[in-house]
Amino acid sequence: MAHCDCSFGSAETRYYRVTGTKGSLELNPAFSYHGLKLRVKTGSPDKGDVKDSEMPIEQVNHFAAEMDHFSECLLEGGQPRTPGEMGLADLRIIAALTESIETGKPVSLKA
Repeated sequence: MAHCDCSFGSAETRYYRVTGTKGSLELNPAFSYHGLKLRVKTGSPDKGDVKDSEMPIEQVNHFAAEMDHFSECLLEGGQPRTPGEMGLADLRIIAALTESIETGKPVSLKA
């Protein structure tokens, strides 16, 4: 089960939480390029064995890492983690959104 929301019409939040049967993960702030903090909570408040710890997240220049990875794939013949087909799918979605805005009608995309 998941509870998710996404909106351009609400206040920004940069919080992410996953709750499971044995604990939870919290990332706050989340979705940033720096300053990420991951908290891991395990155990049960009912049993009094809750453990709360912060896991360090290495700060990475995401754009440099992406370019380095792509360069390695070109030089060594590997496959990129994010294939070009994903970028093409994004462009098809953007084109469909543009068409829908211009025509005022829904635009279907083929899978």
